[in-house]
Amino acid sequence: MRAYIGGICVLAVSASVAVAASGTPVELPPEGYTGRAFVDSQGCAFTRARVNEAVVWVARLDATRAPICDEVPTFSGSSERMFVTSPVSVSVAPAPVATKRAKPLQGSAPAGFRRAWDDGRLNPNRGPRTAEGDAAMAKVWTNTVPMVRR
Repeated sequence: MRAYIGGICVLAVSASVAVAASGTPVELPPEGYTGRAFVDSQGCAFTRARVNEAVVWVARLDATRAPICDEVPTFSGSSERMFVTSPVSVSVAPAPVATKRAKPLQGSAPAGFRRAWDDGRLNPNRGPRTAEGDAAMAKVWTNTVPMVRR
């Protein structure tokens, strides 16, 4: 009889360990909870996910893929409530777009500077393009990356 009761105890303990390792909260947050993160009464952190229109709470894992279970519970009533936060999205303003092309420097260099080359290797007309020039280039080169000579 003792062996039977001992077997049942081992089975119950292993079942509770399996439930804790399964990644589900000990208790679910109350109806209407809209937070993206939740910490259950044992301190394990979970993140809200949606699978086929159903809400699922997924365990947060550390770098060793072990559940994070050292947090303050969300509904503990403590004044030091800590919430597991999700990454913050930051809106970035678009880069300014140049509307005018700067004219190349003609003549001498500005005060305090000197020309790097005097042999004419920097073409002051290297930026502007024409339709005729684009058509001529298309006859010789492909538009693939890398460009290949036709």
